[in-house]
Amino acid sequence: MEVVVNLPEIKIDFKGNEYIDKFDNYKILIRKILKDYYPRRIYVMANDCEIVLNDGDRVKSTFINWENEVYINIYKNGNIFNVPVSMPIGESIKRVPDKWVNLKIVGYTGPATLNNIPIQLDENMEIPPAKYELITPYEKVNFDTTESENNYTLSLIKEVVEKEIKMENIYAIFELESGISILGEKRSIWIPKNGDKILDVENVDFISPYGMLDKKHGIQYHGKPIFLYEYNYTVYIITSYGEILTVGLRNIIRDMERSPASIKVKNNIIEITTFGGKMYSIDLKTGGLYYKGITSKIMYNINLNTSGVFEIKDKKVIIKNNAIKIIKIKEKTYNK
Repeated sequence: MEVVVNLPEIKIDFKGNEYIDKFDNYKILIRKILKDYYPRRIYVMANDCEIVLNDGDRVKSTFINWENEVYINIYKNGNIFNVPVSMPIGESIKRVPDKWVNLKIVGYTGPATLNNIPIQLDENMEIPPAKYELITPYEKVNFDTTESENNYTLSLIKEVVEKEIKMENIYAIFELESGISILGEKRSIWIPKNGDKILDVENVDFISPYGMLDKKHGIQYHGKPIFLYEYNYTVYIITSYGEILTVGLRNIIRDMERSPASIKVKNNIIEITTFGGKMYSIDLKTGGLYYKGITSKIMYNINLNTSGVFEIKDKKVIIKNNAIKIIKIKEKTYNK
C-alpha cells in the first residue's frame, strides 16, 4: 500500500487500484478499500431445492460474496427461480428461499416465462415468495407472493381447442381483410374472421366466399397462387407463372408472360415487377390494371409464410408444421 498526502487530499495506491478522497475522510476511504479487497462471504444453503452456480452445476450449498443486493438461481421440480437473498447484519449463514408458497393455477398450464426465465406451469406447484411477471401465450400477469403465508391462487386465461386440421403440405398463408387463406398442394382452407363456417376444399388452389381457383373448372391459369390481396369484396391473385386473376366484385385476367419478382402494395396500388423487367400496377380503388414500362432494376421480395399465429375475435389460429389449431380463449375468473 502506498499513501500520498497532498492536503487537502489523500491518495492511496493499493493492489494496483488508486483511491482518492479528502484527507478528513481517510478512515472511510480505508474501510472502502478493505471492503473492495476483502468482501464479506456468506454461506448459502438450499431449502428443499438446489442452488444453480454460474457454470450451471447444481449444489446444496455454497459460499457467495455478499453485496447490497444479491440474487441466486435455485432449481426445483424442473424449474429455475431467480430469488433475492437478504442477510441480517452479523449473520453469515442463510437458507434460500426462506420458505415455499403453494401456487394453485386455475386456467392455462404449460410453457411460460416467469421473470424472464422459462417455466412449466402446472396446476399445483411451489414457488419462492417474490414479485413476479408471468407471460403465457395469452397474457402478461404481475403478482406478488411476498405477503402470502403458504398458499396463493392465480387465475389465467385458458385455451380450449375448438378445431384441429392436418394438411399434407402448406406452402403459403395469407391474412386478408375478411379471412385467413391457407394454401396447400392439394387443398385450400379459408378461415373467416367473422366466425362463419370454415371453407375446406380439396383439389383446388384457392377457396374463399368470393369464389375459388380450380384448374378443372372456371378460369384457365397455370402455376400456384403466390400473392393474395383483398380489397372491396375482391381478392387479387398473382400466380407463380405471372398471371393476374381476381375472384369477387372485380374481374381481371392478365398474363404478364414472366413470373413475378417483386410485389408490393402502397397507397392502394399493387406494384409488380416481373423477372423480365416489365412493370405493372393495379389501382385497387378503380380496379384498373396498367402497364408501366420496363426496368433493369429487379429486386426479388416474394416470401411465402408457412406458419403463424392469428387473432380472430375470441379465438386464436395457430398454424405450424402443416397443422392448424383453432383455440377459443376462456377468460380468467379471479386471483388471490
